[in-house]
Amino acid sequence: MRPTDIALTNPVLRTTPWQPGPAAGLEIPVLVSLTDFHIDGYRDLLRVARTALRIQRDWAGREGSVGLALWVHPLRKRLGSLSAWESEDDYRRWVGSSEHMTAVQCHRDHMQRLSSPIWWVDRFDVAEAWHEVGRRWALARS
Repeated sequence: MRPTDIALTNPVLRTTPWQPGPAAGLEIPVLVSLTDFHIDGYRDLLRVARTALRIQRDWAGREGSVGLALWVHPLRKRLGSLSAWESEDDYRRWVGSSEHMTAVQCHRDHMQRLSSPIWWVDRFDVAEAWHEVGRRWALARS
């Protein structure tokens, strides 16, 4: 499933293009992370989205990153990211970084719920990752 396919199954969902990181293209097992934020209001959704876009703009230099895409479902006031990492240490380094912590602290009061499942894949393919996202969302609704 391509990112556009997930948008076709849910016409309100929008994704950004995949932003490759320095570890893109490696033929190794990688850690995949899906973040899903439920935001209080539309004004807050715009603020969080701007922060996420700023982070994505600088993503190409993120150590250990295979890549990042952002997604938003405006009518449900939800947004998040799909990212892939060379190792769990790289992922944890990002989650604990001052840039990430500042963004989280800045928007924490506007978030109703957050989920952030992670899983391993033997070889990363962005289309397969979006397919897995769709599968997980379908399971969550059933």
